[in-house]
Amino acid sequence: MKKSLFILLSCVLFVQCDYRDVPINIHKLGYYTAYDCRAFQGTPAWELAKAVDDNDTSEIIKILKEHPKIIDFQEPLWGNTVLMQSINKRRYTAFMTLLR
Repeated sequence: MKKSLFILLSCVLFVQCDYRDVPINIHKLGYYTAYDCRAFQGTPAWELAKAVDDNDTSEIIKILKEHPKIIDFQEPLWGNTVLMQSINKRRYTAFMTLLR
């Protein structure tokens, strides 16, 4: 019983960790919130949004050096920027990196 429960929980956690690479349908608003980085899927700021979600400052800096204007990109669903996303998700290190 314990082994079955462990396997089940492991599968659930594995699926939860990979959620952001699943394509979304932006017309089904019931499934997504303004806090969901997947709103940036298919946009020029998708890689930056994932870096912000991961709080990966080195990747944020690298992306912004290559594409500095991407910081102003607004996702099409709610009009959020990655800076707004960093505050919504409480990624304060990413937020400070984006401000610099």
